[in-house]
Amino acid sequence: MYRDAWIKVDLDAFKDNIRTDIKKTNKKIIAVIKADAYACGAKKIYSSALEAGVSLFGVSSLEEAVALRNYGCTTDILILGYVGLEYLDLVRKYDLTLTTISLDWVKELIKHQPENIKIQIKIDTGMNRIGIKSKEDLLKALSLLKENRVQLEGIFTHYACSDDQENQMTLNQFNIFKDMVNSCDTHFKWIHSSNSDASLSLNETFSNAVRIGISMLGINTYDKCLKNVLSLYCRIVNVKKVNRGESVSYGATYTTAQDEIIATVPIGYADGWLRRNQGRKVFVNNEYALIVGRICMDQLMIRLNRYAPTGTIVELFGEHIPIEDVAKENDTIPYEIITSLSDRLTRVYFENGAYLTNFNPRLNRSEN
Repeated sequence: MYRDAWIKVDLDAFKDNIRTDIKKTNKKIIAVIKADAYACGAKKIYSSALEAGVSLFGVSSLEEAVALRNYGCTTDILILGYVGLEYLDLVRKYDLTLTTISLDWVKELIKHQPENIKIQIKIDTGMNRIGIKSKEDLLKALSLLKENRVQLEGIFTHYACSDDQENQMTLNQFNIFKDMVNSCDTHFKWIHSSNSDASLSLNETFSNAVRIGISMLGINTYDKCLKNVLSLYCRIVNVKKVNRGESVSYGATYTTAQDEIIATVPIGYADGWLRRNQGRKVFVNNEYALIVGRICMDQLMIRLNRYAPTGTIVELFGEHIPIEDVAKENDTIPYEIITSLSDRLTRVYFENGAYLTNFNPRLNRSEN
């Protein structure tokens, strides 16, 4: 770790959150580890997910699926997004499961000799993104897939408003999904509709699995007992006294109101800590301090209430600053904050309450 900025990943909390979901839903778990496992690092995190009882992995793209295989994962992998049919040889080589995008996509698929290709059918029940929307198209697609002897592994949908406790859309989407699945008169190994929020709020027995992503990190609208997994830290690398009336950083957007102690830390918008975080608080020296001046590409400055030496740890989110608060103050969602964190940040893993290892994505290297 050559820069004093890192992401801490608590593997104990990660596994506990998965086990909580298994216990509360009594269903199989599909762990969605797209976007490098939401910044946790898929290379390391997938084995902890398996240890906790995950049955299937979901990723967003062919590239993510191949990477997961190259990390050593032998468990089934469902690609949730679009895959071009020119890549079917890779799909076979890595034993991957594809998602149907539309009836037209299925019609193109059967032109490529898809025998034994693993398929899950995506139903569009109101998200209007990808998936088969009408019952007529569903039955046509199902017939074509069966005639061409693909392996029909499952059927699923995705909810648009499962984080909104007052919205009835989730229940409406579930009822549409249930009706369309029943119209298939087909046995599916996997039937799943619930994402992280719906898995802990929608009480239904029709499906046999749930897809969880961000709730594995302890973030969920309905269950506040889940444990925090991700924290973002850096260390102070410089401290100086700045006289009253001086400015700090680009554009001189901050001017000291009195003599102040300004510390610099090596994290910036190229790491995913965006300029809009100017004026937000961090936690340092057992108290809160403010980010002052514009955040730079590689560094930012904070105003200390009292002197702290170089090497002092600064928390940007974690135990004292919930990621949900960061998202709310940025008028966004935790997903965006987490997935904006770049591969310049070393992932540092803790297990059994102690340091385990770290992984530097840029160097593709772990160190104990």
